[in-house]
Amino acid sequence: MGQPFFGKHSASNPFFGFFGPTKDAKTASALQGHLVAMSGEFVGTFMFLFLAYCGHSMVVDQSPINQAGPNGTNSATTVVYISLSYGFAVLVTVWTMYRVSGGLFNPAVTLGLIVTGNIPLVRGMLLWPVQILASMVAAWIVGAIIPGNIKSVQTTLTPTMSVAQGVFLEMVSKLRISTEGRNADVAAALPWNAMSV
Repeated sequence: MGQPFFGKHSASNPFFGFFGPTKDAKTASALQGHLVAMSGEFVGTFMFLFLAYCGHSMVVDQSPINQAGPNGTNSATTVVYISLSYGFAVLVTVWTMYRVSGGLFNPAVTLGLIVTGNIPLVRGMLLWPVQILASMVAAWIVGAIIPGNIKSVQTTLTPTMSVAQGVFLEMVSKLRISTEGRNADVAAALPWNAMSV
């Protein structure tokens, strides 16, 4: 039979030699670690936002028209259901993916972890485009499979909140989530961080 076109997959010969052998095993293991984290972030971010957008869209479509809140906003029960759909979606996906990629799923959280030194700059720069691409793919698929307008899942500020206030509120909340390191038991702290999102 003859030799296969590509070599055997190993730490010194990643991707079956498609990219050529690496210089040393340390470089190969770093590359493999980044690729595993990137693929885990893509799958996790996609699943989180897919589940959250589906839940959000379902709640908005099923909410009664006559129970709107002030200024045409959603009623309080609708907002609670939307919050629960995002909370449970992030709880499930972070709980399943945090051992693979860290369960960041948000470029703002990734930036917070880069600034605080919890993840290396190279890893953060590799995860950013993956997270953004996964969010775009999730929105596209939800828009394709669920009837109605995908813009119903778009988050907007209240009429009384300025853009600067919204940015500051988002920044403070993400900083709080990304720097939650007081509890040494990650598995015990994870559900509470997920629900605080």
